[in-house]
Amino acid sequence: MVSDDDTQQPVEKGDWLRAIIRYCRDICVAARCLSPFSTRFQASRDPPSRGLRRFVVKLLCFAALQVAVLAAVDFRLARLPNSYSIKVRRLAAAADPPVEVLLLGSSHELYGLNPDELNLSAVNLAGYSQDLYYDAQLVRCYLDRLPALKCVVMGLSYFTLEYDMEQSTEAWRSCYYRRYFGIPHRHAWLEFQPGNYSLVFQYGPKLARSLLLDEHPPDVTGNVRANGWAEFSVPEDPAAAVRDGEQRVTAHHTLMHAENGARNLAILDELFDELRQRNIQVVLVTTPVYETYSANFDPVRQERWQAAVRHLQSRHGVLHFDFTNDPRFGLRDFSNSDHLNRDGAAKLSRLFGQELQVACRLSGTLLARTNGSGQSKQ
Repeated sequence: MVSDDDTQQPVEKGDWLRAIIRYCRDICVAARCLSPFSTRFQASRDPPSRGLRRFVVKLLCFAALQVAVLAAVDFRLARLPNSYSIKVRRLAAAADPPVEVLLLGSSHELYGLNPDELNLSAVNLAGYSQDLYYDAQLVRCYLDRLPALKCVVMGLSYFTLEYDMEQSTEAWRSCYYRRYFGIPHRHAWLEFQPGNYSLVFQYGPKLARSLLLDEHPPDVTGNVRANGWAEFSVPEDPAAAVRDGEQRVTAHHTLMHAENGARNLAILDELFDELRQRNIQVVLVTTPVYETYSANFDPVRQERWQAAVRHLQSRHGVLHFDFTNDPRFGLRDFSNSDHLNRDGAAKLSRLFGQELQVACRLSGTLLARTNGSGQSKQ
């Protein structure tokens, strides 16, 4: 999926290449100075074996110093909030009332569903370019930690069922899930990425330096609030903002692969079966898009999407709230052709919150209402 998060872009290969070259140069200089074959050592009367031992000891000390510096820098970076750590801290904190609803999905749901406007005790766990594999893994991460959980809302956009984040240019984001949630990569080869274990490598040298040294460091929260929702600003020229419909659909088509459909559907089938055994309600939601986006849907891909939705409804009895071309959403509700701005998100969240509560009540699941700030209504 085309990223809409301007604060945590992938590291440019050139940045890492220059950093690696500089580091290797420093290592060579140090090794030359410490080598038992250097002029200094040759002038010594120590036997070659003792000189070699000294060289190895000094080289190990030098390496240990490098590791210590890296760990210190990584520790400082870890204390700075980003769009992933914010969600971890929110779910680790005691909530009153307890969390009853989890919202999952991509940036469509991240921008479109504000828990404060739902008037329900909810947390938004959707993420930039997040796919169904990570949706399902996030739910499993918190199933046993949220004893009051009653409902899981899964976002299902046009591209979702045929999308695999780790096959896209957004694969670098998977390291955040490994680091903050302990979720293994969908594709095992990504387990060897250094970004899994170090924010210095994940951010890259340029961004890491700016975060630590700049007087006004860049914001890496991606506009994510404490409730997990991210605010997308209202554009000055709404008509110009939604002209990117064809471009965005074309970009999404490059990320959609039919062979992913069966794998993603199997992920949902397994998850929904597990949630049903725990008496947790599952709901599908598709957020609004502007007509410049939906007009460019490929009929073949759209039919596959609709067939998958019918399968989930018939097998699991899940409800699907489809706001794709909902006439209640107009030009001024969008930041671009497929993402709601903060006003559109408030509108969708209020509408969806009301419909979700009614649907859950009819199925025997009662959701506690809040006053919009996370506090229970008396």
